[in-house]
Amino acid sequence: MAEFSSMCCEFLLACVSSTVWLHLDR
Repeated sequence: MAEFSSMCCEFLLACVSSTVWLHLDR
């Protein structure tokens, strides 16, 4: 279960990062 949580955390982090970069890229 720990591996699943870690994978979800990395996935969410990637989503947030890409979203932030998209907003910063003007």
